Amino acid sequence: MAFSLFPARRIACTPIAHLVAKYSQRSHQSSILRRSKNDNRVHFISTTRVLGKEPMVLHHEWISNGQVVPSQSDDEKKSVVVMLHGLLGNGKNLRTPAKVLTKENDNLSALLLDLRGHGNSNPTSSEHSDFQLLARDVLHTLDSLGLHSNQSPISWIGHSLGGRVALQSLHHLIDKKQEESTAGRMVQLPKTVWIWDSVPGLVHEDVKQVVGALESVPMPFLGKRKADLVNVLVNEKGLSKPIAQWAASSLEPTENGFVFSFDLKVARNLLDNFHEQNYMEILHGARQHHSESVKNNSGTITSKIHIVMADRNPSWTPEILQQLKSIHHDDDETPFLGLHTLPKAGHWVHVDNLSGLVQIMQDHGIDKH
Repeated sequence: MAFSLFPARRIACTPIAHLVAKYSQRSHQSSILRRSKNDNRVHFISTTRVLGKEPMVLHHEWISNGQVVPSQSDDEKKSVVVMLHGLLGNGKNLRTPAKVLTKENDNLSALLLDLRGHGNSNPTSSEHSDFQLLARDVLHTLDSLGLHSNQSPISWIGHSLGGRVALQSLHHLIDKKQEESTAGRMVQLPKTVWIWDSVPGLVHEDVKQVVGALESVPMPFLGKRKADLVNVLVNEKGLSKPIAQWAASSLEPTENGFVFSFDLKVARNLLDNFHEQNYMEILHGARQHHSESVKNNSGTITSKIHIVMADRNPSWTPEILQQLKSIHHDDDETPFLGLHTLPKAGHWVHVDNLSGLVQIMQDHGIDKH
């Protein structure tokens, strides 16, 4: 986490989660748009379909009253917020903000998920993972835990990659509800979706270079200490010491040597899938769903999306900000998108300025439309 103290503009001093936040300004989309024959609704569909891949129940842990707890208490049902971590991370990365949120809001409990191929949701037999499959994992896990219908989580929170997964999950639910006449015991849309410093666009080449360096290290790693991997990554693979130390912190001992706690195949698949996810189109679809629900006074649950942008993250370019503001201002009568700049923060918003981040969420309501 301390790597956020280093300048963001240099790969040598940038954590990979921040590198993922970088993007290419090339307009490259491998997606199609489907317009309903019966109305003007536009649906975004990825051209990559995961065929025959079943969703998995993700490893998870509960936080309540500022403490890790074994499970959600049946006799003290609280509103649930779901928290999703970034690339090559795990749910434990979000323990501190989860503890603060649940301590300051005693009506909330937090569910921290390890995404597919990360933390204790690894290993996985999946040879191909993309945002659709990760979104299905999240929804399948919620359903398996009984968090559906009126017990559905009231808020989803995602940092970096986790923000993209939250958006994809939202899109999946909206699209499914448009195609089905009854929701049944489906997981319902959350009241709010909080996206922490997840920048639209394609993955930066620097990220692929870092993942490539990690892929080139034979596993299991036979060094005696984690510091031995740091030396290999710095001296042989050309990575900076901060990034090397960060990577080595994810090593776990086995009988045959050290292995990473994440699946690099999953990471590679996700990086290759960035161009398949149309971040802005999903936002437009969510805005349209919200506007139609308000216009028709249908009483349908809709989600308000809040994007928190780190003021020290240069990836938030004027072009991206203009696109987001156009979506925001295009819906003044029925606002659904909140844009918030967090001061004194780099990409690790929940580390650099946790108090400011929590204050923004408190001011705008974790559970308010």
